[in-house]
Amino acid sequence: MLLQLNTELIEKEAEKQGLNKTNLAKKLGISRMHLDRILSGSTPGNKAISAFLGVFNQYSFKELFFLPGVSQNSDTNKLNSTGTEGGA
Repeated sequence: MLLQLNTELIEKEAEKQGLNKTNLAKKLGISRMHLDRILSGSTPGNKAISAFLGVFNQYSFKELFFLPGVSQNSDTNKLNSTGTEGGA
């Protein structure tokens, strides 16, 4: 499964901050073309993930990124402390 950006959240936050896509890309330290690909559903690389976490640091990783097809609230999708699936 490939990690995806919560584009709805990012677009709302960018609008709140008065950032168009060009200025957002500059703030993130990535190209406008790279930003467009990520906003269109491409998997962000480590540099982009780090940049989004830094610029939008009021949000957690789980709020900014998701795995398509995986329920965000399901206990069956969480890992326990041993790294195995399940609750306990």
